[in-house]
Amino acid sequence: MTKPPAGNLSAARVAALATCNMPWAHPKDSTETFLDIAQAYAREHGHLLPEPTEVYQGRPLGAWLAEQRRRAADGTYQRALKDIDRWWNPAWPEEWQRMCARARTHGTTLAIPAGPLPADADALTRWLDEQFDIFPALAKGQQAQLAALPLQHDPLALALRRPLGSQAATHAHGLRAARRFYRTHQHLRVPADHLDDHTNPRFPLGKWIADLRVLAPAGLLSREEIDSVEALAMEWAPRPQHETTCRRTPERPHPRTDERGQFLMR
Repeated sequence: MTKPPAGNLSAARVAALATCNMPWAHPKDSTETFLDIAQAYAREHGHLLPEPTEVYQGRPLGAWLAEQRRRAADGTYQRALKDIDRWWNPAWPEEWQRMCARARTHGTTLAIPAGPLPADADALTRWLDEQFDIFPALAKGQQAQLAALPLQHDPLALALRRPLGSQAATHAHGLRAARRFYRTHQHLRVPADHLDDHTNPRFPLGKWIADLRVLAPAGLLSREEIDSVEALAMEWAPRPQHETTCRRTPERPHPRTDERGQFLMR
């Protein structure tokens, strides 16, 4: 049953009741009407970041939300809008947030490219590819959202999680450097003294690869860490130098494990 207009209720109480789907009979230009429209938009699109000129259900929702962001300091409707979409007023570019919302609903076809981007890669693939490289520089809220994307099937997604501990941090750093090398050379036969010069200080990629070949047989790498470098054609037993220059890259070997998942020496 439709209730009469809010009457003498404060704006804050009206906003709070709106989050509980209270069925007010509101004028079409009222704040309460826009909150109802905002809820419907978020349910349909997975976010509350329409373009500033966007019209939804016949109302200028984009312009109204842009005004609420400009007035965010007073906090009158902030709780109601945050309950609709936690990231309705992000501290980072709104386009980033829209792309992240798209990625959340994309399903299991979403994947981080290992090799060079194809010329016809879509906008979402290009966006995810960029996040892999810039992850350490992102805000905590952005990192948390990337870690929650449906990428459980993708071994490279290990680098889209905030690392816990120094080994995990080094592995994520190395994985980014390894992908850059792989994209150029299509293998991970990295010279022992090779430094990745995309970071400051430069990352010792050659030493890191050599260390992985020691850590894995000793059972000191997780299954996820092993899978992540295998996604870049990791070779656990380096070949003699003359073979690397005279032959094409064979199918990459897979480390063997026993029934408990323990890494075995070849």
